[in-house]
Amino acid sequence: MLPERPVAYILGTFPQASQTFIAREVRGLTLAGLPLQIFALGRRAPDVLEEADRAWYADVRFAPFFLAPRVLAANVGLALRAPGRYVRTFFTLLALPHRPRILVLRAIALFMTGAWIAHTIERAGGCRQVHAHFALAQTEVAMAVAGLLEVPFSFTAHARDIYATPSALEEKMRAARVVVTCTGYNVSHLRGLCPELPDSHIQLVHHGVDVDAASRIAEQRDMDAGAPPVILAAGRLIDKKGFDTLIDACAVLRERGVSFACRIFGTGPLMTELQRRVEAAGLAASVDLPGWAPAGQLLDEMGRAAVFAMPSRVAAGGDRDGIPNVVLEAMAAGLPVVATNVSGIPEAVSHETTGLLVEPDDVTVLAGALERVLIDAALSARFGAAARARIREEFTLEVASSRLIALFRSVQAR
Repeated sequence: MLPERPVAYILGTFPQASQTFIAREVRGLTLAGLPLQIFALGRRAPDVLEEADRAWYADVRFAPFFLAPRVLAANVGLALRAPGRYVRTFFTLLALPHRPRILVLRAIALFMTGAWIAHTIERAGGCRQVHAHFALAQTEVAMAVAGLLEVPFSFTAHARDIYATPSALEEKMRAARVVVTCTGYNVSHLRGLCPELPDSHIQLVHHGVDVDAASRIAEQRDMDAGAPPVILAAGRLIDKKGFDTLIDACAVLRERGVSFACRIFGTGPLMTELQRRVEAAGLAASVDLPGWAPAGQLLDEMGRAAVFAMPSRVAAGGDRDGIPNVVLEAMAAGLPVVATNVSGIPEAVSHETTGLLVEPDDVTVLAGALERVLIDAALSARFGAAARARIREEFTLEVASSRLIALFRSVQAR
């Protein structure tokens, strides 16, 4: 029996602290035995990767500059060997209705990069399918690679690429053999964009988390009985995360005489603004913004926290969360979650079962929900236990990997 041909993965700039779910997905697929060839369009240092993912980082192939001699040579070689296929794929990418139209120029560079990736895959023995993460430049490269190698392609759509900065999204969906997305909320939206596609064309695969690592934290919870209970939050410091609402809710808790400490981990463009908000509210002794924390440190923080807060909103440009992975990690660690009912969050956080859901930007209601969990130990323990059970049911690496592998194999069969 011939060995299974690999799936070629196309990533953007890799790795990124806000996209640990991609690294975990690769880890899960590799552990499940699926052969992969991983390509990335940009390189960052691996210090944001979890220890378990650094082993395969060395196997990632990073694309050179699109005018580099080896990229030009790959393009010339493919054009000479299969001129019809080369020209057809080139004009397929250029014909996409890019918005803004200046992105047509970027499409030329992406096509040339795709030709280098196709050449590299060809020399390694080929692949059976190409898969990209995010329906942006990565998917255009995947289209180029798939067209040049005459194999199917698929992509996973997430959040920003669907709602805030879509580019030829419908055309990419129609061209793909299958589209994957990480929330049922996204599935409904995408099916509405292309109602002519069969439901099977757009598939839900929730992100998976490392349940074993989180379980160790849950079983060794170490909250200091003499210290104020900790409200923990984490994410990029950008508008859609709603951390300004959380700071305002902390001011309400202080006015009500509730004992607490709040730690908001993350970096981003709103760091200075949020720090000023804390100082203006006189909360410097209670609310801390320590910056970015690696995954291991954040898990340790979850072991000392009383509740995890995720006050997401839909940003002015339409950007929104899917299901923030830190929410899933907190649930796996046995933390009750107080979050907003935005996008796919209710698919994980069930109101009054695994946590509490509130409307976005409602400071008073958010403060009330946090207060309930902080002062009611029995309620907090019940939510935490139910949260762990929910994660084991739907959001493990094993569940996500098995569903993706089944999808990839169905594509190959078709």
